[in-house]
Amino acid sequence: MGPSGAGKSSLLNAISGYRKSGVEGTMHLNRKASCYITQEDHHQPLLSVEELMHIACQLKVKGKANYEETITDVLSNLNLNHRRNVTADRLSGGERKRLSIALEMVANPSIFFLDEPTSGLDEVTAATCVRLFRDLAKQGRTVVCTIHQPSASIFALFDHIYVIARGSCVFQGSPKAVVPFLSHVHIECPRHYNPADFIIEVCDSESNDVIQTLSEAMQNGKAICTKLQLPSAIASTSTLEEEPSSLEPMTDFVIKPTVTSMILEQQRPKVSTLVQKMKQITRFFHSPHAVSGFVQFWVLFRLMWTKTMRNRTVLWIQLVHHIICAIFIGLIFLNAANDGARMFDHLKFCLGVCFFFCYTQVMVPILAYPREVKLVKKECFNRWYGLFPYYLALTLSRLPVQIFLNVIFTMLVYWLAGLPAEFFRYALFTVVGLIVSLCAEGFGLMIGATFNVMNGSAIGPLTIAPFLGLAIYGFDFAPQIPAIML
Repeated sequence: MGPSGAGKSSLLNAISGYRKSGVEGTMHLNRKASCYITQEDHHQPLLSVEELMHIACQLKVKGKANYEETITDVLSNLNLNHRRNVTADRLSGGERKRLSIALEMVANPSIFFLDEPTSGLDEVTAATCVRLFRDLAKQGRTVVCTIHQPSASIFALFDHIYVIARGSCVFQGSPKAVVPFLSHVHIECPRHYNPADFIIEVCDSESNDVIQTLSEAMQNGKAICTKLQLPSAIASTSTLEEEPSSLEPMTDFVIKPTVTSMILEQQRPKVSTLVQKMKQITRFFHSPHAVSGFVQFWVLFRLMWTKTMRNRTVLWIQLVHHIICAIFIGLIFLNAANDGARMFDHLKFCLGVCFFFCYTQVMVPILAYPREVKLVKKECFNRWYGLFPYYLALTLSRLPVQIFLNVIFTMLVYWLAGLPAEFFRYALFTVVGLIVSLCAEGFGLMIGATFNVMNGSAIGPLTIAPFLGLAIYGFDFAPQIPAIML
């Protein structure tokens, strides 16, 4: 917990492994299954809750389990059973957050990492979500979340808080010990004031002396405020006098080698170098996913094909777009192929067809894929599937629609331009167009996965233009192209 820009999300990303670059330090892991739930709840909007749960079970549950029983149990625990036939885009903010948790709970992870789970939710919904996290913790799971400024009722639900200000730890321990701790460092919290609001206001002040004082009192996170032994004058007026506490060194959370870790290290039997290398090799070949790559591909292929077929509006727009453009290009070069003297018109016709395939196929993923990237990144990090099965399923699921649209386009253009009525020539013309479409789509996917919609829309045409210029230049003057441009 902490003010904006304190480093909450950065710390969560570091300890969860979501971010590895630019991170230094030591973490001790017990190799328990964990999951990361981002601040924004990204789901497939055209699929229902039950369909999403089935996909999660098929990708995250090992063996042939009873998926229906698992789905019913998880949805019932999260109060989503009555919404199982509703598509994800029709859920409320709190329901989408619970759905994100439900999708991960099918694998029964031991640790949950949540980034700002109450952001954008009203007070009642936020309190409901935090109570859900507390229930998960009572079931033996560890729940770690970031929160900006909780209300008093939500603040009291947490078992342990870690307050950050400008990258330093200013408090760690029980929420009930915040007010006594502040009194201990001569900072009085007003009566009837939310302790969470007060400590955030104190940390958000322009003075660095207050933050430095609090950080030194907590040893910058190396101490935990569990039982603060207060002066009698303060203890007599404290609302928490029945729970005296003191600053005790933290030995159950490793930041640097502590007494506990040193004792464990001495008691640990020495393992030979050969055994250590064998363990490293075994971990290298061990797949982090619950199912094989083929199962991942098949589940993702059916998912993407279902999405494509349900998005009828996009299909109709693409069909009308291909037909109208084919008629325009065909009318411009009407029967031009029958006149051998119109060589430059033939060249313009070929370039026009190439331009259509390039710009049409490159812009679709640039506009659509940036919204998908966040979902793919989260699901890959949570070990739903690998990137190769995903890319293979994405490409092959789009191929039938792409072939159909290209055949419609080339059929109209080929006939209007007056090209020879030979099947072999038409098939070759269509195959070349399909190859150009696939190359442009792959280029668009690369741009869409790298940039957002606004930047990608500007970068896509700019990067394609040089290739098209080289294509025009190379039609008749290929030997004159400088080697540096090849």
